[in-house]
Amino acid sequence: MKYDLIYLVDDFDVVNFLHRILLRKLGLEERAKVFTNPEKALEDIQAHGGEDLRILILLDINMPEMSGFEFLEHMMVGTFSQNIDVIIVTSSVSESDMGLAKEYPRFVRDFVTKPLQINRLRDITKSVDGIEKSNLP
Repeated sequence: MKYDLIYLVDDFDVVNFLHRILLRKLGLEERAKVFTNPEKALEDIQAHGGEDLRILILLDINMPEMSGFEFLEHMMVGTFSQNIDVIIVTSSVSESDMGLAKEYPRFVRDFVTKPLQINRLRDITKSVDGIEKSNLP
């Protein structure tokens, strides 16, 4: 089973651009929704919450409007579908950030450092079965 929608949530346009190129190479660009503002992304994701869609979110941690962890906190208290997988894609290699990511097992499936590589993205997107269990260290 593949993802119906893939959200790219990063405050840097260049990162979203690069991730979109990777999705294009994998034939998945038409599924991408790009947001530099995490609050707008949350609104859009929630708007699709009643639909039976598989959603993947590639989420940055360090953003000025709202951190990735604040984003996840909103997801935990909101009415979000269980069909959402979050991959944290960040430049942080902090063990404390990895520890915080483990506090959101309902959604977070992996913690990947930037830059995201095409082989890793292919593994993530080709099958949800491959990330049903958390890959967090």
